[in-house]
Amino acid sequence: MSKYALMKELLEKVEEFEQAEGEFAGDMESFVSWLFFTISKKKPDTLPELSTDFRTAKQISRKQTTEIEISTLIAHMYKYAKHYSKKVLDNTALSTIDDFGFMATLLSESNLTKSDLINRHLMEITSGTEVIKRLIKGGLIIEEPNPDDKRSKILKISPQGFGVMMQAFSEMNKVAYVISGNLSQMEKKVFTNLLNKLKDFHSNIHDTDRKAEIDDILSKYIISEYEPKKMMQHPHSMPHTMPNTSSHTHHFSEKI
Repeated sequence: MSKYALMKELLEKVEEFEQAEGEFAGDMESFVSWLFFTISKKKPDTLPELSTDFRTAKQISRKQTTEIEISTLIAHMYKYAKHYSKKVLDNTALSTIDDFGFMATLLSESNLTKSDLINRHLMEITSGTEVIKRLIKGGLIIEEPNPDDKRSKILKISPQGFGVMMQAFSEMNKVAYVISGNLSQMEKKVFTNLLNKLKDFHSNIHDTDRKAEIDDILSKYIISEYEPKKMMQHPHSMPHTMPNTSSHTHHFSEKI
């Protein structure tokens, strides 16, 4: 592609960006984020090539570091969210971010049983039951007969619980802004779209292959032919020592 053709295409993209984003089409950072997301949507997803003949640990690191970093960053973001949420929930009748999540779900959905509510939050039955017991004991939710099944009960927010949630929503709104940090409006949109793509991917696995082994999930959903053990079948392909990457991990959890 000639530089003139590239400039023409770039100008067309700038025009699309301004039409799509309106008031948010204000800076280069937002445009680059928008352009990245727009182009990535049009490109088909490609699976990574995993060579079974790695010569050095550095090569292995290059193949794996992006996926490991994504997992680590998501885990860290949850810890940050939990930390910030605790600051505001300590001033309410809610004990944890799970309490808030359960209550918020009951506000938006009706006629949920205990199992329904626990499954919505991807929790183990025992852990979810403890949250529900705590909320019932605190008078924040109530149980009522299930009109569709006499053997079970449905959960509803009590008037007291509704008042608590109105207070909590105001505070948690502040937390949401803090967690979003220094992302621009366009970056937030791109980030949200990427997270929703990941959520849909994992929701499908959770619904259909919840009990599957990790190797089976990897083979079925990520790579059609993945044999990690082959990496260890070449005695000269692995160094005697692996590089220490622990210094790159920020131990925020120790401060919580």
